[in-house]
Amino acid sequence: MLAKPILSELQGIVGRDRCLTAPEDLLVYSHDTYSGKKPDVVLLPAATEEVSKILRLANREGIPVTPRASATGLTGMCVPEHGGIVMAMSKMNRILEVNPEDRLAVVEPGVITNDLQMAAEAAGVFYPPDPSSLAICQIGGNVATNAGGPRCVKYGVTRDYLLGLEAVLPSGEMIKSGGRPIKNVTGYDITRLLCGSEGTLAVITKIIVKLIAKPEARRTLLVAFRSIEDASTTVSRIMAAGIIPRALELMDQHYIQLCDKMYHLGHIVDIGNDILMRQHDSFGLARRAGCIENRGCVRHLSLRHGPSIHGALSNHILKRHSPRTRFDIVHADQMLQAGEVVDSLLEFRQEASGDYQRLAAGIAKYEAPGWYLE
Repeated sequence: MLAKPILSELQGIVGRDRCLTAPEDLLVYSHDTYSGKKPDVVLLPAATEEVSKILRLANREGIPVTPRASATGLTGMCVPEHGGIVMAMSKMNRILEVNPEDRLAVVEPGVITNDLQMAAEAAGVFYPPDPSSLAICQIGGNVATNAGGPRCVKYGVTRDYLLGLEAVLPSGEMIKSGGRPIKNVTGYDITRLLCGSEGTLAVITKIIVKLIAKPEARRTLLVAFRSIEDASTTVSRIMAAGIIPRALELMDQHYIQLCDKMYHLGHIVDIGNDILMRQHDSFGLARRAGCIENRGCVRHLSLRHGPSIHGALSNHILKRHSPRTRFDIVHADQMLQAGEVVDSLLEFRQEASGDYQRLAAGIAKYEAPGWYLE
């Protein structure tokens, strides 16, 4: 419990409406996906100067401070293990700049990742990192955890798109690292040091991210296999062939059945023991030809390991799980040959090792419900 004079001083920094002490508020801000412990107070700063004043006071009084984004993580990063102050960054949620000419964006840490992606795409550019919780997670939390996502197999993770940061040290001192230029190589790389530090080194208050050209074509293949070993080996062969897909997803039969109970997938549960979904995108004038060529290569590599392809993919199933695309009723092997677009059939993901050569041997040892290849 913080002393009343300290609470009054904190209220003077952020205002009474952004200084939360009610038991129900403390409970809401006490946990991530799994664990939890109540803080003494929750503060919602709206400016870098407020963050600095809070940290100066906390440093002076020896009060623990836990920065918090959307709390979608699984690591306990935002759990206030020692009580004290939870500093929730959700009020610092402005997209300050999206610059397609310089291929960068400047944002505050409370911006929702999906909002940044939509703003970038509206300007004709692309921000690739896509954590599974991108619809609700904040970009500041992505930086603090160096978040990845399904597309990292091709595009990399958050640190690969960081150009610069503004942050506040525990002492309250404001610092800047990196900057707008792509080639910013002088001095220590503080930007990458802070990325993935999980709030232990500083509180991030502004982020400059790199944007890239928006892919102009996208195709998705769904392949069914007789065994998880065959599917895993095919992944290794795809990568060894020099085809870098946008994403690869594996679901075993147990996980497919669990999904069917929730989403009533129908015939898709019968097409094979294990399913591998591969998504490819490309750029430029030859984009469609490139997608088709790579799609054919993947099909050839998949057939080498005898995929078991049965049944039909129901039109209403695909429409329900891919609201942005329309489909005819097609046999699964016809879909492979024609390369029909499966925009986003399912979004169930769990992380797995990117060591492709060991996947085939390792995945069979653990009868996990499903995993996502990153």
